[in-house]
Amino acid sequence: MGRWRGMRAAAGCAAAVALLAACASTAGSRIPEADVGETAGAPDSVDGASASAAGEADSSGASEQPSGPLEGWVTHRESAIPASCDGTSQLAIGFGIVDAATGSRYLGVEVLNCSDAPVTLSEPPTFATETLDGVEIDVEWEASPGSASAPTIGPNESATIELSWQSNGRCERGAQVLEVTIAGASGRVEDCLQLGNDPGWDDPATASDAYGTDPTTASWRYPAN
Repeated sequence: MGRWRGMRAAAGCAAAVALLAACASTAGSRIPEADVGETAGAPDSVDGASASAAGEADSSGASEQPSGPLEGWVTHRESAIPASCDGTSQLAIGFGIVDAATGSRYLGVEVLNCSDAPVTLSEPPTFATETLDGVEIDVEWEASPGSASAPTIGPNESATIELSWQSNGRCERGAQVLEVTIAGASGRVEDCLQLGNDPGWDDPATASDAYGTDPTTASWRYPAN
């Protein structure tokens, strides 16, 4: 009988030891909440490197790197520049937003008559294009075959000159500054024009854009009333 009691006690002790071992194993495998935060985050040195790499990636993704001999950067203009009669009693010039469609760019130029007499735009507009650094960009402007006749603008009325060209694909390539002059009035705008090519490019392929067209030619037109 004493021997049987001893065997039962030994078996009970063995079961208790096994249960304690299982509990210890389970407790050891559970990650406390405090450890989850430490495990999710990398060590300080790794965090710094990751943040730096992420910053570089964000920076490179936010803007394109210049790919030509002339560097200039200007962002896309998001609002129109309306013509204003402040400071003039003749003509004033304003600019719409550059629109894009299948490799083409379009820009409306507003001509506002600030005088008290009608003005006929008998002379064609002239254009000057350059980089932000003032380097002249060669662009050949021609009247569109669909252009209406020169309009007559009444006092406090305006007419629109519609410009179009093929995109060169890069904001910093070619011209970022456009100046329009007509009937003695001039207006100037800085924008992501994607117009023309930089002089001195060695690769002949840069004379054409991704659509196989020449971005150094542009057109203007008076729309029909």
